[in-house]
Amino acid sequence: MTIRTCLPSDADAIATYLRSIPEAERAFSKTEDADADLASAWAKTADPLRLLDVTAEGAVRGMIGVRRGRGQSAHTGEITLMVDPAYRRQKVASGLARAALGAAIAEGLTHVFVEVTAEHTATLGMFGKLGFEGEALLRGFIKTQDGDLHDLIMMTNRIEENWAAAHLIGLDVGDAL
Repeated sequence: MTIRTCLPSDADAIATYLRSIPEAERAFSKTEDADADLASAWAKTADPLRLLDVTAEGAVRGMIGVRRGRGQSAHTGEITLMVDPAYRRQKVASGLARAALGAAIAEGLTHVFVEVTAEHTATLGMFGKLGFEGEALLRGFIKTQDGDLHDLIMMTNRIEENWAAAHLIGLDVGDAL
């Protein structure tokens, strides 16, 4: 797998990739943009906090972004992660999450968080192994198109407090802290 920063030339590959992601999962991108608009926005400029996992042929297997906070939350970042269903259970998500955490550290963020529905226990476990801890359980916070309610768990990683853990999982934090 190759994990790299998203580039302007990736717009078409991202649009193709987004069509492989189930609609309910694309809703977690927190944007109302159509796939082509989202792909264009992601590829507009090279942002070290927007990463892709690509095949040798350039097809996107997964994408992760860390949305920087603003104002009094400028030291924080929110993670959004999506993986093509054909590549799940192949460590694409964990590779992207590690890379995004390293990028967040390099960009000077001190806290990152992610929201995961409670039934995604593997995803919760993966983020837990990366030093994230449960902060909030929001009961019935997600409502599907069918009207079903799902619990949402917010997990955070306080990077400054967890830098030793970052070393343990193989991240080179260098002087970023």
